[in-house]
Amino acid sequence: MLAAHVAELVELLATARSQLDRTLQLAHGVLPSPLGVPERLPLPAGAPVADTAALRQNLVLKRPVFVTALGKAVLRRHTRSRLAAQLGEKAHELLDAYRPQVRQWFRQSLAELRKSFAAGAGFCRLQLERRESAVAAATDVSSLKADLRLLKEWELGAAGAGHEVCT
Repeated sequence: MLAAHVAELVELLATARSQLDRTLQLAHGVLPSPLGVPERLPLPAGAPVADTAALRQNLVLKRPVFVTALGKAVLRRHTRSRLAAQLGEKAHELLDAYRPQVRQWFRQSLAELRKSFAAGAGFCRLQLERRESAVAAATDVSSLKADLRLLKEWELGAAGAGHEVCT
C-alpha cells in the first residue's frame, strides 16, 4: 500500500517532467540554441522504501479452528483484530518515520526538476529578453519618427495658416 502511494508520487513527477520537457523542446524549436537541443530533464529517482521488516519480525498469526468454522467474514474480522493488536503501535511508528522521508524526497525531486528546467530555459529566457529589448528599441524609434512626422505636419499647417513657426 505504501509503495502504491509512492508510485503515484513518482507518476506525478514523471508527468510534470514530461510536460516541462515538451515545453523546453518547443521553446528551443522556436528559439534555437547554438548549444543544440537541451538535455532531457531528470527522471524522479531514489524514492524511499518503507522498511516493513520490523513489522513482520514478531508477527504471529494462527488460524483458530473455531473461527474458521464460522465463515470467512468472521475469520477476516478476527484476523484484522489480531493484526491491529500486534502491529498497531509498530505501524504508527513506521508511518511516522516514513512520512517525512517521502516528503523530503518529493521536495528534493521537485527542486531538482525546477533547477534543471530553469537551466534549460535560461538560454530561451536570454533570447526573449534580447528580442524584447530590440522590439522596445524599434518601438522607440518608430515612436520618435511618428512624433517628428507630427511636428512637421504641425509646422507645415501652422506656416500655411499664417502663424509664425520657430525653427
